[in-house]
Amino acid sequence: GVFSLDIPGLLRSLAVRRPIFHSEADFQHALAWEIQLTHPHADIRLEYRAPKLDHNAYIDIWVREGSSRVALELKYKTHRLSVSQQDEAFTLRGHSAHDCGRYDFLKDVKRLQTVVDTHPNSIGYAIFLTNDPYYWSGPRSCTVADYQFRLTEGREIEESPLQWDL
Repeated sequence: GVFSLDIPGLLRSLAVRRPIFHSEADFQHALAWEIQLTHPHADIRLEYRAPKLDHNAYIDIWVREGSSRVALELKYKTHRLSVSQQDEAFTLRGHSAHDCGRYDFLKDVKRLQTVVDTHPNSIGYAIFLTNDPYYWSGPRSCTVADYQFRLTEGREIEESPLQWDL
């Protein structure tokens, strides 16, 4: 069978030690470390260029164990926040352009679909970590330009191409 990861369990375990991150790269490194702790025989790469992907496309975390592969794409978009946690200061910047952030996340999902379709014994996970409710809350109107890219709870996205409503 295909090797897989308990993503909710990994994130719960990681949250105990690291409830906040300075950046997406910080989150990426911490999650890769958590995976390595729980799967010591796994071969883990960051920013891996998987075969059969566009030459500019990289997978955030690539895990290989035996003949199985796990590809993870991460997004860490934040609302402005200054806080101290365990004597460490965190100053998160506010990421604007929520529409582009949602679009980029769905582009990552599409990249994962390509990896899974072209690599036997592989599985993909997309993780969007944010403290900003505008990324998951529903639109106030269905006439917004990024309506088809919304990431509301429980939404299932069909295979048909998504489009900007310009």
